[in-house]
Amino acid sequence: MGIFSTFSKSALLAAAVFSQASIASQNSEMDNASFAPQFNDHMVRDDVLIYTTRLIMPYGASSFTDILARPTSSKVLKLRLSVEPSCPRAPFVNFLVRNAETRNWHPTTVTNGNNTHNLRSIDGIRFDINQPWAATLTCQFYIYATTETGPTIPDDTEWGAGHLAGTIRYQGGFDSSLSLAVDASRKIKGFRLAVPTFCKDVDVLEAGTVSSGFYDAATLADESKRFFKVAGRSVRATEIQATMNGPLTATCDIPIYVYFE
Repeated sequence: MGIFSTFSKSALLAAAVFSQASIASQNSEMDNASFAPQFNDHMVRDDVLIYTTRLIMPYGASSFTDILARPTSSKVLKLRLSVEPSCPRAPFVNFLVRNAETRNWHPTTVTNGNNTHNLRSIDGIRFDINQPWAATLTCQFYIYATTETGPTIPDDTEWGAGHLAGTIRYQGGFDSSLSLAVDASRKIKGFRLAVPTFCKDVDVLEAGTVSSGFYDAATLADESKRFFKVAGRSVRATEIQATMNGPLTATCDIPIYVYFE
């Protein structure tokens, strides 16, 4: 099983990766709720992204705990991972949620790839992880929520839902150095910065593409969706850059979706 490690994002808020600690977890055994999360290459239309984080997981068992920026009443959650070379195989995860009223942890029930619970409101998440594939595995975790009233923000654009190119990590305040390398083998006609709903009061001041070493600012086509159209009809971009501003305490991983020609 290996060494059991505990990670706490609240204690390492400024860190881009999570280091191994020698603290014992509250629940070091995998049970029947342990499953391999599905990979996700685009946002599901009827779901809302409520949480994302990037974890470096050691071989064997480990645990990660975090508190949600805002409690959610959704009883159906979807845990997904992004497809990337550092995460070729999904670890096994026992997904627990924290009751917002009692502060007690409860396991979720896995049904058809979804994680469900019967609590009125949750305000925290915990992953008890079993990673048997490599010395370390680096994966981006996404949690989507399905609510009775549907999504709180539009997930698509006039070109559809787009393809997930990756994420940028915003760590508060004014930042003009945010960038993401993208595949230049296909032309893109636009992109969207899907700022999570829990990342409050964050503005995208400017965004654009880098092609042949030159930066071209894109045109903001929909402010509410942070949806941009590239200069010209399409471009083979090697990078997407963004300038953002927000509260100094705001920290979130922001998915970027691209739209191919």
